[in-house]
Amino acid sequence: MKTALLLTLLLSTLSIAADGPLSIVETIGGDEGEVFLHNPSSLRFATDGTLFLLNAGECQVLHFDADWSLLNSFGRCGGGPAEFENAVGLVLVEDEVWVFEMARIVVFGNDGEYRRILKHENTYQAPDHLDGRLSVMIGTGDQPAAFLDDKGVIVDTFGPACPADFFEAFKSCRNMMVLPHDEGLCLMVNLVDGSALLIGDDGEPVWDRPLVERVDDSVIKESDDGAEVQMTLSFGMGRGCRDSHGRYWMAEIPVEEGAPMHIHVLDADLAPLVAPFALPDGVYTWEITESPDGRMVLVSSGESTIYICDVDPALPVP
Repeated sequence: MKTALLLTLLLSTLSIAADGPLSIVETIGGDEGEVFLHNPSSLRFATDGTLFLLNAGECQVLHFDADWSLLNSFGRCGGGPAEFENAVGLVLVEDEVWVFEMARIVVFGNDGEYRRILKHENTYQAPDHLDGRLSVMIGTGDQPAAFLDDKGVIVDTFGPACPADFFEAFKSCRNMMVLPHDEGLCLMVNLVDGSALLIGDDGEPVWDRPLVERVDDSVIKESDDGAEVQMTLSFGMGRGCRDSHGRYWMAEIPVEEGAPMHIHVLDADLAPLVAPFALPDGVYTWEITESPDGRMVLVSSGESTIYICDVDPALPVP
């Protein structure tokens, strides 16, 4: 594991598509970059303009300044203090960095100093903030999403009821993302089947609309003696965001291997503002985030690459 990283920015004028609204201006990581990224995810911007990134494959948190110069790196692989493995995400809570494993939260200060471990009785996924409140997916019970307090304890739940069947519940209740919405509590997007639910202020669904239409080829296989179970999920969408103009950005996972990934830009009713546009060969993203300066940041965990993109000012605003 590298403890010191040298960051270089690879400048490019590559357009996402000839008729697309994005153009890549900086590329970080990848095979040709000197920064060592390994399964990056959970890019979070702090109020001071710096940013934190979970370098999950190295069990590290990377702290950058606003120009993507490395300030600090902290964390290591293991199960003890200041250690984590198989992290599912991170969030910033006041002056702290919370790194989520499924069964515990490892807490660091913004300076990278270890502070404490929070253990809980549930398994958390997809930590994020929703209108200033810390939210997670718990994926079980009557409602699959929850708000946490400052000790990592569930204080409220929301969302549709989970199916009784374990596999169906895993697909529909574990693998969701939560995005803000003006007409309700939030928009919940199922990353497996590509559907979206508007959740009202009472925590219950208001409407359900498809984002992509595709055949679900997710499978579960059990050995003859029932000792082993193999589960394969076919994801329809990557993690998106809602930008400062109220536009939703969603990445559609290609069905065929090697096919281009498409980006959808939608209004609050999930109507397209432009036609879905393809990323160029070799450019993928699992997570789309807007930076404080209005750029879109595409995080590719599989390719260990980050693309920073300018947005065409002519892109329609809802």
